[in-house]
Amino acid sequence: MLSTLLLLSLLATARTAPQTGPIEQIDCQRDSVKSCSCKSGAALTPLRRSWNGDLQDHFYTPSRDEQLNYVGLGYKVESDMGFIATATPGDCAGIVPIYRMSHVESHDHFYTTSYIEMLNYLRSYYIESTAIGYCMSGPGCGLIPLHRLTNWTIVDHLYTIDDAEKDRAMQGQYDYNGIQCYVWSSLDATDC
Repeated sequence: MLSTLLLLSLLATARTAPQTGPIEQIDCQRDSVKSCSCKSGAALTPLRRSWNGDLQDHFYTPSRDEQLNYVGLGYKVESDMGFIATATPGDCAGIVPIYRMSHVESHDHFYTTSYIEMLNYLRSYYIESTAIGYCMSGPGCGLIPLHRLTNWTIVDHLYTIDDAEKDRAMQGQYDYNGIQCYVWSSLDATDC
């Protein structure tokens, strides 16, 4: 009797266990509801990237005006890094804030989606904790990974959606930190 109950319990667990596979393998029919509903209600805007060669610092913002202010400080406009949300729809599971901090001495701008990591960086001379927008914590249809890399020689954090750029940076002096979050690849609702 006990062995029959144990066998039935194991069979029930096997049927309800989640399927495993590569993290990038997405079932768009199943997952598009989450990423697409978030996309349609999130007021997306480009994540704009700039670089200052003298300070050796990357800067990211959703605001074109803020980016132009940094151009006045010697930054050069680079490619956009996908799209982020400027608002959080109430029914959007998995959307997370992107916190921005800056270091007074090194001029490094650091971005994270982890509240704990943000607090740790604030303890180590980083200031100005601001949520600049929102991205998704996991993969989904219409989403692409935003990679984070760090160069401790010049104290710079690089964020990119470009795998080739990520690979080139890793061949240089950047250490790969992983996927920070997932950003939308376009404003087009048909890619969901």
